[in-house]
Formats: sequence, structure tokens, C-alpha cells
Amino acid sequence: MRKHARLFIIALTALAVAALTACAAVSFTHANGAKGQSITNAEVQPNNTVVLQYPNGAACIDTNPGESTTCAGQGK
Repeated sequence: MRKHARLFIIALTALAVAALTACAAVSFTHANGAKGQSITNAEVQPNNTVVLQYPNGAACIDTNPGESTTCAGQGK
């Protein structure tokens, strides 16, 4: 019985660590536009590109390693 309890505690601890690691993947970043505008919308695209929407336009942040054309024409 003690073996099962110990295994349960180890599994529960591993699950908690995995959950905290997943939450840590979310970045809490403050960003303002060139004139101090606040972001009206931020989206993470399937290819890990981040698109920030401002009242007067948008910004694209390409997080792909190497050369990429994901943000071409949108301004990096």
C-alpha cells in the first residue's frame, strides 16, 4: 500500500510540475505602439508568429528561427 501511495505522490508532483511549466510558456510582455497606443488585440498564430493589433495598425513578430517570410509586408 505504501508503494502505491508513494507512486501516486510522485505522479501528482510530476503533473503539477508539468502544469506549471506549461503556464510558464505564456509570456507576459508589455508593448505599446510608437505613439503610446495600447494593444487592442494580440494573437499567436499556429507558426508561433505573434500579431499585435493597435488602433492605427499592426505589428508582426516572427519567432521562427532562420530566415522566414511570415511577416513579409507586415513590418517586423
